[in-house]
Amino acid sequence: DKIGLINDRRNIICFSDEAHRTQIEHAKRMQFSKDADENMRAMVSKPYAKVLKEAFPHATFVGFTGTPIAETYQTFGDEIDRYTMDQAVADGLTVPIKYHPRISKVILDNEQIKQVEEYYKLCADEGATREDVEASKKAMSSLEVIIKEPSRLERLAVDIHDHYVSSCEKDPSRVQKAMVVCSKREIAYTLLKIFEDKYPEWFEEKKVPDGVCATDE
Repeated sequence: DKIGLINDRRNIICFSDEAHRTQIEHAKRMQFSKDADENMRAMVSKPYAKVLKEAFPHATFVGFTGTPIAETYQTFGDEIDRYTMDQAVADGLTVPIKYHPRISKVILDNEQIKQVEEYYKLCADEGATREDVEASKKAMSSLEVIIKEPSRLERLAVDIHDHYVSSCEKDPSRVQKAMVVCSKREIAYTLLKIFEDKYPEWFEEKKVPDGVCATDE
């Protein structure tokens, strides 16, 4: 934030990657620190784009992002070029994205339901309004209780395994990879442990024999 003016030439070009969040002029962060007397101080930091524009006030700014938002255009101006996913697929630089919807049935046992009800009773007793409780119920049911429900994760692990194995068997000549993305680290770790328990062969260390190349490269 204290950089200030560095150069006011007009023949400078600044390239910014991920120009959709921290780079935009309206993005601000609250920073906390202690002074010499151990008193807490709060400071609103400037976004990177504003710091850069103060450092190079007459430069040309170019932003790159795959997910532009309104503030991206306010900060960097109109698009000068666009490279779409379809173009990347046509050029052979990436593979097409395919979406296969899955439905994982969730059943809560009586003990889990009781815990949820006790939680909301406590919220109400501590002063939460009916609207607060109802809003929290919707959020919790969709993000916490349902998503990380143990039997659901068990079925999810089996479904991921079977789908991946089936895809590999249909095209054995191609080396295929998979990435599992979860909404929370806790859920990701739980799912990992389920995979380790159900499919230990996936976690065995394998060494390519001497003289054999693992890839075409």
